[in-house]
Amino acid sequence: AGNVWEWTSTRHRDEPYSATDVRKGAGGTDSRRVLRGGAWNSSPQFLRSASRIRNLPQFTFTFYGFRCAQSSS
Repeated sequence: AGNVWEWTSTRHRDEPYSATDVRKGAGGTDSRRVLRGGAWNSSPQFLRSASRIRNLPQFTFTFYGFRCAQSSS
């Protein structure tokens, strides 16, 4: 948290979570994706992994980024 807002593959939906609301799949008409964690220019209350905002994937900003990961298997 606090470096850049982290892009996720999750579609934005209001809480509470429901397994049938196509957050992860290709269904649905809203293509906005969730960004989490706050960025270097965020207010302190957003600097936590539970913070969520949304935007269209084609938008880029210096404070949007992603996490690189590798599976151990």
